[in-house]
Amino acid sequence: MGLAILGIMVVVGVAAIVAAVHYTAPAAAGLPDDAVLRDILLEDYPDVAPGQVIRSVDGHTAFVELGEGGIGIVRRMGGRHITRVLPAGSAAARMEGEELVLRFGDVGWDGGRFAFESPDAAAAVARLIGRGRQA
Repeated sequence: MGLAILGIMVVVGVAAIVAAVHYTAPAAAGLPDDAVLRDILLEDYPDVAPGQVIRSVDGHTAFVELGEGGIGIVRRMGGRHITRVLPAGSAAARMEGEELVLRFGDVGWDGGRFAFESPDAAAAVARLIGRGRQA
């Protein structure tokens, strides 16, 4: 078999595999509805009392008010969700333009920048998560 034919076969094979993965992989979705988000948080933290849910604009992070103070965070990472529960005052928050900048004391996830649909939503998250601490 000639080298040119072998090269064409390799290129066609790789293209077929890429196309198969692209067209059969599940579509990237945002977060589920509020009730499901509360259930996701309760799977990892069954002792919390989840309340109001505030979502980031990008659809990957939701902040859940907790009845005993503090906040629960559900973040979509690929096909999975990571969850965190932060007691009031355990993180720092500040507004930077239209975004809320959060800093956690967590080695695995040190914080981030989050945009919300309204300044009131950002202020509510900042109040719940920071309780006055500045990032």
